[in-house]
This record gives sequence, C-alpha cells and structure tokens, in this order.
Amino acid sequence: MKIDEKTAREWLKYSEQYDAYYDGKTMTWIERRCEDPSCEFCSTRPIRPVLPDQEESLVNQIKSLEKQLQSAQYRIIELEQQIYGSK
Repeated sequence: MKIDEKTAREWLKYSEQYDAYYDGKTMTWIERRCEDPSCEFCSTRPIRPVLPDQEESLVNQIKSLEKQLQSAQYRIIELEQQIYGSK
C-alpha cells in the first residue's frame, strides 16, 4: 500500500514527553529507544504510545486493579487463618 504525504502527516505523531515519533494509526513507536539507561525520555517510555486522553483512564484502571488485588490478598489471609488457625 502506497501512502501519500498527506496521510503520512496525519498518521505521524510526536510525543514531547518521550521525544519520539510514533504512528498514530497503529500506535507503535517509529523510533527506537536509545541505549542510555539514564536517558530521561527513553528510560521511561512505554512499549506503546499512550494518548493524553487515555492516560487518566489507564491510571484509574490500574488503581482499581490494585484495590482488587489488595482485597484478594486480605481474603487469602482470612482463609489461611480459618484453615490453619490464628497465630
């Protein structure tokens, strides 16, 4: 498939946060990370680009999952105490 310049400009996006270009259609980075582990951009760059409007939703999902995990861990402790007795 041949892509014209106008389409390429629409798809090509730049992340100031990670100082890298990505394909806005496939949500994949076009540029590789550098090899410097102390690089302020590459060292924290996610595997796939995250759009600013998606970031808050993802953070909320993570918080919800963390709460669910914590509840499950407490439930496991309660069940272990019932099975093995309190210590």
